[in-house]
Amino acid sequence: MTAARARVGTAGWSLDRTAFPGGRAGASGLERYAEHFDTVEINSTFYRLPRAATLERWRDSTPRNFEFAIKVPQAITHEAGLVAVTREVRELCALLAHLGSKLGPLLVQLPPSLELEPRVARRFFRQLCTLAPAPVVCEPRHQSWFSPRAEALLQALGVARAGADPALCAAAAVPGAASAITYHRWHGSP
Repeated sequence: MTAARARVGTAGWSLDRTAFPGGRAGASGLERYAEHFDTVEINSTFYRLPRAATLERWRDSTPRNFEFAIKVPQAITHEAGLVAVTREVRELCALLAHLGSKLGPLLVQLPPSLELEPRVARRFFRQLCTLAPAPVVCEPRHQSWFSPRAEALLQALGVARAGADPALCAAAAVPGAASAITYHRWHGSP
C-alpha cells in the first residue's frame, strides 16, 4: 500500500504581497506562492481562458512538483449545461497541454440549477475524461447529484466528486465517487 499524497493550495495566488513574504528579489506573486504551497486552483479559467504563453510562463516559474488545478469554463458548465460542447472541450484540453506534467485535476463546478441527467452527464464526462490528460473532479450543486445513482455514474466514469464547504447537503461535504483523487473545496462556512 502506498501513502496518499496530499496537496494544499488556495484558489489563486493574487493576495497581498505580505501573504507570501520572502523569496528572491523580483519574484512574481506565483513564485512566492509556490514557495509555500505545491498546488493552486485556477478559478480565472471559469471566466476566460488564458493564452498558451501565459500557461507556459506559469509552468516554467513553478517548482518541478507543482500542480495547477483548472476550473472548467462556465461556458461549458453553466451556459451550455454540458450539452453540445465538443469543440469547447477539445480547445480547453489542447490549451491545457501547455502545462505539461504540472496539469492537475480539472474541476467541473456545476450550477445549482443543473439537475442530473444521466445521459448528458455520461456523454460529457466520457468526452472530458478521454481528452483530458488529468483527473476530473465534479462539484455538483443540485440535490439530484447526491444520490446512489449519481454516485454510481461518476464512479463508473472515473470522475471524483468534490467535497464542499459550505455544503448543500450532508453528502456534499464529503468527497466521493472515483477513489483516484480526493478533492476538498473549503470556501468557508458563513
